[in-house]
Amino acid sequence: MMKKRFASGSCFIATSTQATRSTLRPAPVRIGVHTGDIIVEGDDIFGDGVNVAARLQAIAEPAGICVSQRVYDEVRDRLPAVHPHGERSVKPVILADAQGVGFSAESGYNRLEACTTGAHRSPQTHGRSLEGAMPDQDLSRYFAEIELRVDSHYTDGVVSLGTIVELFGMAGTKLAYMIDGDGGLMRAFETVEFLAPVYHADFVRATARLLAVGRTSRRRSYELYVTARTHGVGSSLTHGEALNPPILAARAIGTSVTPLDRQRLTPAALRRAS
Repeated sequence: MMKKRFASGSCFIATSTQATRSTLRPAPVRIGVHTGDIIVEGDDIFGDGVNVAARLQAIAEPAGICVSQRVYDEVRDRLPAVHPHGERSVKPVILADAQGVGFSAESGYNRLEACTTGAHRSPQTHGRSLEGAMPDQDLSRYFAEIELRVDSHYTDGVVSLGTIVELFGMAGTKLAYMIDGDGGLMRAFETVEFLAPVYHADFVRATARLLAVGRTSRRRSYELYVTARTHGVGSSLTHGEALNPPILAARAIGTSVTPLDRQRLTPAALRRAS
């Protein structure tokens, strides 16, 4: 039986080595370290901790460690010289104030071992990328959207944040019907960002896009756009206008689960070995 568990506050480390001509000399190592929530499904790992660590590893200096601000704040009193990188924007996350740590071959590996005790997992499993997609698999065509008019019960006319999250769920369910023929079950949101207010009588478009596929898990990105609005438009309650371009009001990343016995329509290209 496949067991799924969630790990909160886990330390995740991504490493890479560069090949050298001499096998007698250690290859330079790049290490990225971040701490955050992860979802573990068998040998598959999803979540903020995995993605940020991978991005930090990519910008680390050869034979160096790059840690996130969150990690630095927790261990700053026990670190050697640190070289701040400042805020770094990388896809699909923003790394605020990444810190670079130089280390020697001997002392550096000692610190690495101490940080990974009880939490280390390989950043790649069964040929999967860190985001969980199968190699060479184009998931961009797996996309769903819904558009509707929303209402508010607040006196200032602002639509509740819970309504926005519910719209993400509706778009995600439509995508699940398209992929598996079953709505599945939402397990966790990694991030939810509310970028602009949504008002009573706004027309909105919620989208769900497939990012990665596990044995039963489906990682998705969500966006919500305001496409038409009456709030603040004209002098009459009947005035309104279509927004071009639409306003990006919210976005999120989350993971849902569809049990194997409910994957009625799942394309062979998305199925993983049991």
